[in-house]
Amino acid sequence: MRNICLQCCIVLFLLAVGRAEGRTLGEKLWDIESLQNGKNTPFAEVEAMAGLLLKEYPAPEDQGRIYYQLALVYAQSGPVCEETIRNAKAALDLPLGGAKRLQLYVYWGDAIQVRHAGARGNDLMAARKEAAEIYLRGLKECVDHKVPKDKPAVEASGFGNFDGPETDEIRRLKAEIAARNAANEDALSKIAMVEMQDTLIKQLVYMYSRFPFATNELEASAKDSLGDSWLVGELINKTQAEIKKRVKDSEKKIAERDKTIATFTGAEPTATPPTATIEAQARTPHSVESPASQNP
Repeated sequence: MRNICLQCCIVLFLLAVGRAEGRTLGEKLWDIESLQNGKNTPFAEVEAMAGLLLKEYPAPEDQGRIYYQLALVYAQSGPVCEETIRNAKAALDLPLGGAKRLQLYVYWGDAIQVRHAGARGNDLMAARKEAAEIYLRGLKECVDHKVPKDKPAVEASGFGNFDGPETDEIRRLKAEIAARNAANEDALSKIAMVEMQDTLIKQLVYMYSRFPFATNELEASAKDSLGDSWLVGELINKTQAEIKKRVKDSEKKIAERDKTIATFTGAEPTATPPTATIEAQARTPHSVESPASQNP
């Protein structure tokens, strides 16, 4: 029954969209994305539709778009880590520019984290380092493409109908509008890349601001991947700031717990680890055991 349903879906796809005149690859990729339904996504149908598109569109640029779409669907449809990684790798080996490439590194690194969910101790540290390597690859592409730290401004788009004779003034206005629109298109592309750059940074900060602290490891890996880029300092500063915040929040919770216990039992509050000591541990790789409730 499953095979019959799958065959029917393929036939309907061919009749409805596969050979429909005038439909673009983008529209057909949207058909695949529209099947996304979390863990209930019909992955067999997704693979069948993508397989047909890979045959129909052999150009490397188009193949990259198709594999990107597959990675997106798997990444956003639950814990299907190996398929996410497989398609992300395939897309990255093909011509695919802009923010989409950076998004694939996010999907790939996230899949590694999910694959090792529940890891503890040395396993957790190894999984974190593995995921960090992928996020840093994405940031290396940010360095190579000179992605700015802040989003560029976008000016009001130019448009208008110019009736009448083609005067020098009309030609000047048309050229000005065309240049502004081109600049805006470039700015929008950079904005998307800045957003992905920020996401890669956040993923690394998230992992390394949790026990076991290993800021030295992050700094060494970042320098090895990114050289003297401003991103190295950004990663370390944000990670240390997040560690301090978490330590203070933890101390506050401990103090509140001890106060509650003392109220009911009359017991003396337990000593809280000094913030300075825990902050110093943030500079020492693998200095603290991972608590049982902490995932990577």
